[in-house]
Amino acid sequence: MNLKSTCLLMLIMAFSLQTSHAQENRISGKISDINGLPLVGVTVLIKDTRRGVVSDYEGTYSINAEPGEILQFSFIGMKEQQITIGTAPIINVTLVEEIEGLDTVVITGFQNVQRDLFTGASQTIKAEDIKLDGVADVSRALEGRAAGVSVQNVTGTFGAAP
Repeated sequence: MNLKSTCLLMLIMAFSLQTSHAQENRISGKISDINGLPLVGVTVLIKDTRRGVVSDYEGTYSINAEPGEILQFSFIGMKEQQITIGTAPIINVTLVEEIEGLDTVVITGFQNVQRDLFTGASQTIKAEDIKLDGVADVSRALEGRAAGVSVQNVTGTFGAAP
């Protein structure tokens, strides 16, 4: 055998060992909510690493991980869950809703800001205060109801949206 053949044979053996090793440590499962409905787009990360996957449209995931590593399951609106990997190749997870109340929120038209973090002036206008018969456009109804509100027609065309 020449040097090229020997190197190629060693490379193939190393690759086959590596792929069989990866298949032995394959963890998969299904992620659902408390009603049993699959959750799409759940992030599954191995804690303290950059390795991770996202659940598919059926709520299933599959990831290579070693026993003793910790899987983190996170999804918007759900409590994060952590599971230590044992010898089981299938880990099904049920995520629970995370319900949190907000105190006071100021809606600026561009974003929602907590009242204590908002630095500016705001004014509340109730819908019944701006309801005017014959005014079809909300922006025209707001005109003159709050300080600093100026509604302009920038096109110059009569009847165009301000």
